Amino acid sequence: MYIARKEDIYYIDKECKVPVEILMENAGKNSFLWIKNNIDNNKKLLVLCGAGNNGGDGAVLARYLIKDGIDTEVVFIGDVISKSKEVAKENFIKLKELTNVNQLEINYKNLETLKTYLEKADVIVDAIFGIGLNRELDNFYLDLFELINSSKKTIISLDIPSGVMANGENFKSGIKANYTLTFGLPKFGMINYPGATYCGKIEIIDIGIPKDFINSLNLPILIEKNMFKLSRERNTHKGTYGHLLIIGGYGGNFKEGIKAMSGSVILSALAAMKAGVGLTTIAADVRALPAIQSLIPEAMTFGWKEKPSSLKEIKKLIEKSFIRTILIGNGFHKGKIQKEILKLVLTHPIVTKIVIDADAINILSENKELLSTLYNSGKEIILTPHIGEASRLLSLSTEEIKSNKLEIVKKISEITNANVILKDSVSVIYGRNTTFINNRGSSSLARGGSGDILAGLIAGFLATGYEVLYSICLGSYILGICGEMCEEEMGAFSVLGRDILNKISSVIKEISMPE
Repeated sequence: MYIARKEDIYYIDKECKVPVEILMENAGKNSFLWIKNNIDNNKKLLVLCGAGNNGGDGAVLARYLIKDGIDTEVVFIGDVISKSKEVAKENFIKLKELTNVNQLEINYKNLETLKTYLEKADVIVDAIFGIGLNRELDNFYLDLFELINSSKKTIISLDIPSGVMANGENFKSGIKANYTLTFGLPKFGMINYPGATYCGKIEIIDIGIPKDFINSLNLPILIEKNMFKLSRERNTHKGTYGHLLIIGGYGGNFKEGIKAMSGSVILSALAAMKAGVGLTTIAADVRALPAIQSLIPEAMTFGWKEKPSSLKEIKKLIEKSFIRTILIGNGFHKGKIQKEILKLVLTHPIVTKIVIDADAINILSENKELLSTLYNSGKEIILTPHIGEASRLLSLSTEEIKSNKLEIVKKISEITNANVILKDSVSVIYGRNTTFINNRGSSSLARGGSGDILAGLIAGFLATGYEVLYSICLGSYILGICGEMCEEEMGAFSVLGRDILNKISSVIKEISMPE
């Protein structure tokens, strides 16, 4: 499924060769047909129209409802006719010619009048603001939304709930719909949070945009199960499925208040092995090895110290075992030796595929020279920053990152020459001029260790031989489904990393089964 930004919708409206008046007519007519087929026709409807095209869609809908004999009242929010352009204005005029329309001016005195209409209605249709909203709403609209939301009536929003920002930016308030009848394509702000909590059930309304035209555009793609196909041949062996080296697991510096972080590589290694990688070696601080060895007998281990000699030893390990794929950064810390190990990994000719996570990303943020080395490495590289790591990498606030994820993920890719997954409640993936969105997940994943599991899944699939973007999308999707399963079974509060790990096998089995 494709997901649109508001710029995509503007482009479609302009270039799809279907006149705007026909698109608006189809939006209103087909919304009417959805309501007629899904809402009790004996219910009383109230259509709230603001100025602009979204209000125009509402005017067309109201015209069809009234002509069909469905009990419908219409309220214009402000002087919509003078504030609207040609096509929307024409539809407002048509509606006024058809029936008496109650018009509210935008002031607090008239706001109380709306209560009467809300009380009489069974269903409220929200056609106040569409995707064009690009400003912070004043108190009038905040009070208006509160009045509508507190009515406890069924609310149907046209295209997007009023107040929700189409590109996923933050906002103060919006209409909380039970249904959103979105036109042509879902908008990113409806998939992303907080907008996703305002949409209710999303229904896609066909308004006549040619499918071939939509397919020709480079639109973001929502990750879905049917994108994946996993299988293993019977006549294979461990060497068939790659060798992954995981570098991390700092032993801590307790005098300096720095924690030991062996758990990070344990979680990432277990995830990678569950993803099917043939061989796994964990290179961790020698002090962390006993815990790792006792918990993961299936993995090979290698120890490093905060000494220059460790560089030579890791280099020998890569060369002797001919390791092509490396995951680096989980529980790694940011010392001098860690920086040099990262540089070694980025420049070693045997290494062709690298997943850079956690502290390795933070090291890059503090070293422009390493960023340049990364950019020019010629390797297949995946970066897995969360919002905070992306903030440090780009020297932007976390609010700027969260409010512009579709652009931020491209920016990170541009400055690193890497494939990127920007991790969040809704994650955005970018590489090779293609954007993917993963909205699967759960608040049960909001805990330490989830990112390590994700990195392990991605690196495991990558080492096994799957393509870069496929590995990222698959790993992200599996983690999200595991989180949902854990929440359904255990609730969102008490899920541990090991609980998430225990779900991976069943999710992969489900994906692997033929339809």
